[in-house]
Amino acid sequence: MITDGSGIIVSVNPAFSHISVYNASEAIGQTPRILKSYRHSQASYTSMSENIITQGQWSGEIWNHRKDGDLYLERMTINMVQNEQGRALPYVSVFSDITNLWHKDEHLKHLAFYDALTDLPNRTLLIERLGQKIAHCERQQC
Repeated sequence: MITDGSGIIVSVNPAFSHISVYNASEAIGQTPRILKSYRHSQASYTSMSENIITQGQWSGEIWNHRKDGDLYLERMTINMVQNEQGRALPYVSVFSDITNLWHKDEHLKHLAFYDALTDLPNRTLLIERLGQKIAHCERQQC
């Protein structure tokens, strides 16, 4: 996805349309907010914008939603393109849908901490939670 200096989408590729379910004519002229999932705080978006302005780029993972409303997790990099005077021209965003990877990771975490037969918490989870409580009590002087 490419946006102009004011954040209006000026170009998308077929991968964008495949992931977001927005075709080019629906996305061009809009802002990237058409994908916003509202799963992140305003402070997160402000931090992202500040990084882009101060460092010229941002990368990370963000939840967005498709045209049909389905949520998806994407790994994204946004780069600011500047002219010789340092004025922001377009912003280029490259992202990929990593929702399936996230689901697999969550499943592996569940398998690590819960019994496969009974789905009850196992010893590993107990030890981890106990360690968290001990550390919390040490900080709070319980």
